[in-house]
Amino acid sequence: MFSQVDDEGHAYSIMDEVVDHQTRNGQALLKEDGFFEDRNGKRHPRMTTKGWELEGQWQDGTTMWIRLQDLKESNPVKVAEYAVANKLAQEPAFA
Repeated sequence: MFSQVDDEGHAYSIMDEVVDHQTRNGQALLKEDGFFEDRNGKRHPRMTTKGWELEGQWQDGTTMWIRLQDLKESNPVKVAEYAVANKLAQEPAFA
Protein backbone atom coordinates (compact mmCIF):
# COMPACT_ATOMS: atom_id res chain seq x y z
CA MET A 1 0.00 0.00 0.00
CA PHE A 2 2.80 2.42 0.85
CA SER A 3 4.41 2.12 -2.58
CA GLN A 4 1.19 3.32 -4.24
CA VAL A 5 1.32 6.77 -2.62
CA ASP A 6 4.04 9.37 -3.22
CA ASP A 7 5.56 11.72 -0.60
CA GLU A 8 2.82 14.30 -1.19
CA GLY A 9 0.00 11.78 -0.71
CA HIS A 10 -0.91 11.39 -4.39
CA ALA A 11 -1.96 7.86 -5.31
CA TYR A 12 -0.74 6.30 -8.56
CA SER A 13 -1.01 3.02 -10.38
CA ILE A 14 1.51 1.39 -12.69
CA MET A 15 0.36 -0.73 -15.60
CA ASP A 16 2.02 -4.11 -15.69
CA GLU A 17 0.92 -5.33 -19.14
CA VAL A 18 -1.73 -5.31 -21.84
CA VAL A 19 -3.78 -8.50 -21.59
CA ASP A 20 -6.60 -8.22 -24.17
CA HIS A 21 -8.13 -6.08 -26.91
CA GLN A 22 -11.56 -5.37 -28.37
CA THR A 23 -13.31 -3.15 -30.88
CA ARG A 24 -16.46 -1.29 -29.95
CA ASN A 25 -19.75 -1.18 -31.87
CA GLY A 26 -18.21 -1.56 -35.31
CA GLN A 27 -16.43 1.80 -34.95
CA ALA A 28 -12.92 0.47 -35.58
CA LEU A 29 -11.43 1.13 -38.98
CA LEU A 30 -10.99 -2.09 -40.97
CA LYS A 31 -7.76 -2.97 -42.76
CA GLU A 32 -9.35 -2.55 -46.18
CA ASP A 33 -10.52 0.97 -45.24
CA GLY A 34 -7.15 2.01 -43.83
CA PHE A 35 -6.19 4.24 -46.78
CA PHE A 36 -7.73 7.10 -48.73
CA GLU A 37 -6.81 8.65 -52.05
CA ASP A 38 -6.16 12.35 -52.46
CA ARG A 39 -7.08 14.42 -55.55
CA ASN A 40 -3.94 13.25 -57.32
CA GLY A 41 -4.65 9.57 -56.73
CA LYS A 42 -1.95 9.16 -54.09
CA ARG A 43 -2.82 6.78 -51.24
CA HIS A 44 -2.46 7.99 -47.64
CA PRO A 45 -3.02 6.01 -44.44
CA ARG A 46 -5.99 6.97 -42.28
CA MET A 47 -4.82 7.86 -38.79
CA THR A 48 -7.41 6.89 -36.19
CA THR A 49 -7.63 4.73 -33.10
CA LYS A 50 -11.41 5.11 -32.88
CA GLY A 51 -13.26 2.03 -31.66
CA TRP A 52 -10.25 0.19 -30.19
CA GLU A 53 -9.80 -0.59 -26.50
CA LEU A 54 -7.06 -2.51 -24.72
CA GLU A 55 -7.34 -4.17 -21.35
CA GLY A 56 -4.51 -3.14 -19.07
CA GLN A 57 -3.49 -5.12 -16.01
CA TRP A 58 -2.12 -3.03 -13.15
CA GLN A 59 0.59 -4.15 -10.77
CA ASP A 60 -2.01 -4.76 -8.06
CA GLY A 61 -3.70 -7.36 -10.32
CA THR A 62 -6.77 -5.33 -11.29
CA THR A 63 -7.69 -4.80 -14.94
CA MET A 64 -9.37 -1.96 -16.81
CA TRP A 65 -10.43 -1.29 -20.41
CA ILE A 66 -8.64 1.76 -21.79
CA ARG A 67 -9.06 3.56 -25.12
CA LEU A 68 -6.17 2.81 -27.46
CA GLN A 69 -5.59 6.53 -27.97
CA ASP A 70 -4.90 7.03 -24.25
CA LEU A 71 -2.75 3.93 -23.87
CA LYS A 72 -0.61 4.75 -26.93
CA GLU A 73 0.26 8.06 -25.27
CA SER A 74 1.06 6.71 -21.82
CA ASN A 75 2.58 3.29 -22.67
CA PRO A 76 3.66 3.24 -26.34
CA VAL A 77 6.20 0.43 -25.94
CA LYS A 78 3.76 -1.93 -24.19
CA VAL A 79 1.12 -1.21 -26.85
CA ALA A 80 3.59 -1.89 -29.67
CA GLU A 81 4.80 -5.13 -28.09
CA TYR A 82 1.20 -6.30 -27.62
CA ALA A 83 0.27 -5.39 -31.20
CA VAL A 84 3.20 -7.35 -32.64
CA ALA A 85 2.64 -10.36 -30.38
CA ASN A 86 -1.08 -10.49 -31.29
CA LYS A 87 -0.67 -9.82 -35.03
CA LEU A 88 -2.37 -6.41 -34.85
CA ALA A 89 0.55 -4.36 -36.15
CA GLN A 90 -0.95 -4.17 -39.66
CA GLU A 91 -4.28 -2.81 -38.42
CA PRO A 92 -4.66 0.92 -39.25
CA ALA A 93 -4.94 1.92 -35.59
CA PHE A 94 -1.58 0.29 -34.76
CA ALA A 95 0.37 1.00 -37.97
